[in-house]
Amino acid sequence: MLLWLLDCNFLFYFILPFSFFLGVVALLNCLVLNERSVTV
Repeated sequence: MLLWLLDCNFLFYFILPFSFFLGVVALLNCLVLNERSVTV
């Protein structure tokens, strides 16, 4: 049970920063695309 909890916490702490990073990348990509469409 304890090992399972540790495993879940590890997964959670591994996935959370990764998804946050992906979200930031998507946001930057959106901003860049908007900037391009405005300049063109």
